[in-house]
Amino acid sequence: HLVCTRALLTMADAFQCRYRPYLREQFSQAFDAYLAVLREVQRRLDCALGQDMPHWRALNSCAPCNYVLEDEPLLVIQGLLAMDGGQAHKR
Repeated sequence: HLVCTRALLTMADAFQCRYRPYLREQFSQAFDAYLAVLREVQRRLDCALGQDMPHWRALNSCAPCNYVLEDEPLLVIQGLLAMDGGQAHKR
């Protein structure tokens, strides 16, 4: 609720009007409804794209340069490895 209060105080200051406490509850409910709509749209999009399986990311991701498609040309450099935690490239 602190975030909603701060947002309303900022808006009241920007529009040069008084802060009214009842607006915090209305703003909070409107923002919750907005987030619910976003979540539902994302859920429907994931379902339409077939990305709603429990382990979809793990099943459909690949480490760079470790997964080669059929008829894909080989890269000149097949991969880069760092044994020092990737710090050598910063020098």
